[in-house]
Amino acid sequence: MQRTPFDRLRPGMITAANVFSADGRLLIKADVPMTAPYLQRLMQLGVPSVYTRNSLFEDNCAPELLSEPTRVSHIRSLQQQFLSVQAGSSWDTRCFIEMAEKIATEVRQNTQFMVQLTDIRLCNEFIYGHSVNVAVLCTLIGMVLGYPKRKLQELALGGLLHDIGQMKIPPSLLNKSTKLSSDEFSVSQTHTTHGFDILRQTGSGRIPLLAMHMALQHHEKVDGTGYPRGLHDKEIHEYAKITAVADVYDAMTCDRPYRRALFPHEACLIMGRELGRHFDVDILTAFLTRVVIYPIGSVVLLSTGHIGVVIKMYEGMQNRPTVRLILGPGCRTLTQKELLDLREHQEVEIKKVLIEEEVSEVCELVRRQPSTTTKY
Repeated sequence: MQRTPFDRLRPGMITAANVFSADGRLLIKADVPMTAPYLQRLMQLGVPSVYTRNSLFEDNCAPELLSEPTRVSHIRSLQQQFLSVQAGSSWDTRCFIEMAEKIATEVRQNTQFMVQLTDIRLCNEFIYGHSVNVAVLCTLIGMVLGYPKRKLQELALGGLLHDIGQMKIPPSLLNKSTKLSSDEFSVSQTHTTHGFDILRQTGSGRIPLLAMHMALQHHEKVDGTGYPRGLHDKEIHEYAKITAVADVYDAMTCDRPYRRALFPHEACLIMGRELGRHFDVDILTAFLTRVVIYPIGSVVLLSTGHIGVVIKMYEGMQNRPTVRLILGPGCRTLTQKELLDLREHQEVEIKKVLIEEEVSEVCELVRRQPSTTTKY
């Protein structure tokens, strides 16, 4: 399947994955032709892109740590509870505890999978999918660090609740389509203390204190330059250090109103520069061992000038995937399409991952060219 940006969607294109609204309602099923009314509805909702069928990508289905039904159900439940918090109404702490248990169980069952996170979120409803993803990533990091089941459930719970304080931030700031001013950012920073207070006052006795500290401390940095208290390394709880890694990675790799999502390799490179400053060395290192740097389905430009699609990746060698070549240097037609295992060709490097618009152009070039034989 190919991730197609909204402005390149056309009637007749076939959906390759279910399309959901921010509250988990199914908008369009997989394997359905796009129509003008569908496109109009997607535009109204601000859907940034849709997965569509493309013969170049048909074998590129990446397994996820959390199944689609579980993710959709959790996003729907989380939104309902967060909106109750925003309205000052009572909210169900047990709902979060049950969600955390399910996440911990499912991630533990999928230990062979790695971080790919292919979900598409509406930009103005970022927080709900983000909170579920952070819970998943926190759980995964805990697994790599050897945490027992009870701690994994605590991490999942804290991940779900880490941004609950955002519900006390004015919606005009949460949904702003441009970067925040310094004054607005100061207001936004108060979500950490708001979150701690909400959990302490409402969830006391049901929400563990450690989850409260994940809400309070997830923007602290090990060098002491974070907020709200400027804590240093040992003063920050390990759960909060884990949340910091999960929170930043998911935020960086998601589309926002003011910028496109970063590719995983871009996010990992930026985060790696912050080892020992923003992030704990051991925790970030543990996380990076389970991140797919070049996710299955990525279209890449190689140092040879070839363009290909990543079809297989390998734990411990995430920067050396197997690529199916689709175009030769200068975008010329290949007489044979080959699989290139970069583990066996150390002289070949990935120079660039193509953005969605470039991928669409490549697909159009391939469509116009004569068919080729396939070599395996």
